[in-house]
Amino acid sequence: MNACKTMLARLVLLVLTVLAPAQEAGELPVIPLPQSVSAKSGFYEPAQDAAIVIAKDDEALRAHAEVLSESIRRLWGIAMPVRAGGRPGAGDIALSLERYKGPVGSYKLSIARSVTIEGGDINAIANGSATLLQLMGAATDKRLKSMLIKDAPDAPFRSFMVDLGRNPHSLQSL
Repeated sequence: MNACKTMLARLVLLVLTVLAPAQEAGELPVIPLPQSVSAKSGFYEPAQDAAIVIAKDDEALRAHAEVLSESIRRLWGIAMPVRAGGRPGAGDIALSLERYKGPVGSYKLSIARSVTIEGGDINAIANGSATLLQLMGAATDKRLKSMLIKDAPDAPFRSFMVDLGRNPHSLQSL
């Protein structure tokens, strides 16, 4: 049990160590840091009737949008229904697989009066959504500074290994 607490404390310390210099330097509280960030003027604030808009009724994109909607509800307490088709309005979040062309897993996240995540595949949309959710989690007033983020994975595969053979952990601690 002490080993689990020690490992958890080390993990928390590692995360705080990584995030603290980024915040001091004016960088984003996001792991991993995006390759390109351009600040814009203004803020994104979700409207009362905000929705997550998907460009077409793609099954994988809809499933991802539903998970994103639930995550936003848990973070900010805002219900954002998923809507297929139509143009996103102010306060909406738009997911698009069609427009962005780049390396596999790369995405463009545009935050202004609305949020747009563009990617060439569902993994790219997931990467962009992870960045958006980290920004939302760090926001203290339920609004985000306007910016343009372009990012792509540094490696085709990322993982995290927990050595259970030499340092056993319970299912609860994992």
